[in-house]
Amino acid sequence: MAALPLALAGTGLLAPSPGAAKTRSPGFRNNAHQFRWLRPQVVPRDTPFLTAGGGVRTLRHFRGKTVLVNFWATWCPPCLAEMPSLDRLQKALGGERFTVLAISIDGAGLDAVLPFYRRMGIKNLEIYLDPDQRTGYLDSARAGQGAFALYALPISYLVDRQGRALGYFPGGAAWDSPQALDFLGHFIG
Repeated sequence: MAALPLALAGTGLLAPSPGAAKTRSPGFRNNAHQFRWLRPQVVPRDTPFLTAGGGVRTLRHFRGKTVLVNFWATWCPPCLAEMPSLDRLQKALGGERFTVLAISIDGAGLDAVLPFYRRMGIKNLEIYLDPDQRTGYLDSARAGQGAFALYALPISYLVDRQGRALGYFPGGAAWDSPQALDFLGHFIG
C-alpha cells in the first residue's frame, strides 16, 4: 500500500519516515495494516469541524490530550465495523488525558450520523461532522484546503498532547484490543 500523506499548512505533504517506528512505542498492526509514523511530526493546520449541536471545533480544542482522530462515513462498511470498538475505547480510556474524535465525512451530516449512532448503540463517542471535507479530504484537488489526507476509509491519525500528528493507521482496527490499548497507553502516559 502506498504511503498516505498528511497535508499540513505551509509544509506540503508528509510521508512516513523509513525506520521511524524503531525509535518509538510498541507497534500496532492488524492482519492488513500497521501504524505508520510521520516525519516530521508537526501540528496540522487548525481546520474546523462541527459538533452535533452545530458548534465549531478544531484540534486546538483538544490540546493537552492525546487524540485519536478517526475519519469515517456511514456508507463505508469497514468504518461501520470499526465504530463499536472506537466507542468502547472512548468508554475505557476517554477523559482528561485521551479522547477519540470520530469525525464523519458524510455529506448529509447529522441526518446520516445520528440515526446510525442510535441504530448501533454508540453512546460514548461525541458526534463530529466534516461534511465539506475541510479537516479531512478524499479529493486530492482539495489538498490545500484540508489538514488530513483520507486516501482510505476509515483512517485514524494519532495526535499527541502538543497537537503534533505522530502517524496514522489506514483501515479499520480493533481499537479496544489489548494490543491497541498497550500501543495507545504509551502515548497517554
